[in-house]
Amino acid sequence: KKRLNTSSCRCFGTSRSPPSDDNEETTTPTSKQELLEIWLQQLKSPPNLITLSRILSTPVLSYFIISSHYDWALYGCAAAGLTDFLDGFLAKRYNMNTVLGTYLDPLADKILINVLSISLWYSDILPTPLIVLWFGRDVALMGATYLLVKSETKSDGRFVVDPVNTPLKVEPTNIIKINTVF
Repeated sequence: KKRLNTSSCRCFGTSRSPPSDDNEETTTPTSKQELLEIWLQQLKSPPNLITLSRILSTPVLSYFIISSHYDWALYGCAAAGLTDFLDGFLAKRYNMNTVLGTYLDPLADKILINVLSISLWYSDILPTPLIVLWFGRDVALMGATYLLVKSETKSDGRFVVDPVNTPLKVEPTNIIKINTVF
C-alpha cells in the first residue's frame, strides 16, 4: 500500500517518530495507557492548548448568540479567529506541529462553525435548509477522512487514533483556509 508522507510532522514531547517509507516497521503503543500518554503529551503543546481553548469557548459563544448578546459573540468570534491563526503560526514557525494537532485544529473549526450555525438557526437568523446542508457536509467530510485513514492503515483500524503511527497528516489547502475565513 502507498503510505502518505508524515515526515514533516514531529511527535511533540515523544521520542518516537512517524513511520517512513524506508522502514515499514513501526513502533506501536503496547497498551491503551501508552497511547493515552502519547495523546496527552501531544495535547500539551502550546498550539494544541490554544486549539483546545477554542473548542472550550464554543459553548460560551453559542450562549452569547442564543441570549442575543451579539456584540459579545462577535468579539468572541474575532478572538477564536485570532487563536486559529496563532496556533497555526506557532506550530509552523517554532516547529511545534503534532499529528494530533493536524486533526484537532480542523476539528475545532468544524465544532465552532457548526455549533455557532446551529445557534444562529435556533435564534431564527439562519434558515433550516442551510444548516442541514452545512452540517451534513461536515459530517460527510469527517467520515470520509476517518475512512481514508482507516484504509491506509492496518485492517483493524487501530492506527486511526494513534498519533505516532498514523499514515495521514491533515494539511488544509489554500481554498479550505479561505473557505474557513468566509
